Amino acid sequence: MRNAMESRLTQAIDDTTAASSEAATVSVTIVVVALVVLIALSLIIGRSVSGSLQQIISSLRNMASGEGDLTSRIEYTGKDELRDLVDQFNRFVEKLHKSFATIQQDIGELNGVATHLGSTSRTNLERISQQAQAISSTRNSVEELVKSVEEVAGFASSASDQTQDASKFATTGQQKVEGNIQTIQ
Repeated sequence: MRNAMESRLTQAIDDTTAASSEAATVSVTIVVVALVVLIALSLIIGRSVSGSLQQIISSLRNMASGEGDLTSRIEYTGKDELRDLVDQFNRFVEKLHKSFATIQQDIGELNGVATHLGSTSRTNLERISQQAQAISSTRNSVEELVKSVEEVAGFASSASDQTQDASKFATTGQQKVEGNIQTIQ
């Protein structure tokens, strides 16, 4: 019986060892297959991401080589996380494009206003020059008028003096005539 038990125990140990060995072989095989699958998936995903990034980088190079043309966009056909990145970047460029268009329009309007202000300033300077000439002419006329008034005042004063002299002569003449009349009488 002991032999039978030993034999069964030996058989059980051999079966367990064989099962363990088979399980280890299966486990190693599963790990190797899993590693091969993971490496293959990594290569596929890496190439996919690398290809997507190369497509985006190529579009960015084309955009950067232009003369600041904000109408071009990144072209990307993928449907992954990079798609969202590309869409957000394209929206950003669109907003920049609109902002620059608004700035260009404002600059055009400011140029128009500056041109109008320059024209208005030239017109105002011409008018100021004309007014200065008119004021100078008026001042000269007023000075001539003052001289004429002074001359007339001088003539009037002289005439007044002559009138007073004539009045004195007339009074003296009248007194002499009256004196002569009285002498005759």
